[in-house]
Amino acid sequence: MGKTSASRKRKIVTIASPKGGSGKTTATRNLAVLAALEGLTVATVDFDRQRTLTKWWGKRPPECAPIIHYEVTLTDLEEVAAVAEIDDADIILVDTPPSVEDHAEAMRMLIDMSDLVLVATFQGGDDLDSVIPWMQYLRQTDIPAAFVLGGTKRRTISLEDAKRKLIQKGELCPIDLPHYEDISQAANVGLGIAEIKNAKGAEDAEGIWHFVRGRLAI
Repeated sequence: MGKTSASRKRKIVTIASPKGGSGKTTATRNLAVLAALEGLTVATVDFDRQRTLTKWWGKRPPECAPIIHYEVTLTDLEEVAAVAEIDDADIILVDTPPSVEDHAEAMRMLIDMSDLVLVATFQGGDDLDSVIPWMQYLRQTDIPAAFVLGGTKRRTISLEDAKRKLIQKGELCPIDLPHYEDISQAANVGLGIAEIKNAKGAEDAEGIWHFVRGRLAI
């Protein structure tokens, strides 16, 4: 990782949630693909010890839109700080592990260097109980943050309840990513949903990307 030139205006998006299985990696890889398809130079950073994002990246076919990838250890503060020095990308998408409270100093460092924090969550009550206090913490910082709902079940009372609760506690991305088999099937072969022709969920993922791009002003 080299030092970033003063003239480069690369953006860092951190996808973070205290709860495991909240859709962080799904959001990270699909946003990375959409950014790359628009011609941006994209880097992804995998802080999760399970390395799910890394395994996905390793499966990407060589003819796909290129994505630069880094594996980083959250407990190594020097490695965390080095994310801000990545100089070969227009946008950096950072996938974090659950239990952010176990890595308080490293997470504070990541948040401080971010241009946007996305709080990924499912619509279940346990998920909301976890992410709402995290958003309350983020709102005490100067970093923009927004909830992103994933794995949703459309036309359900619980989804509408979740939206009402979340929007009371922070900004909510108006587009959610439904639970579609196409999304997981794309991931299994190293692709984003936008790279599968006529796949269900592609337009939803694109809507989330437009939201993120707008917040980053790129």
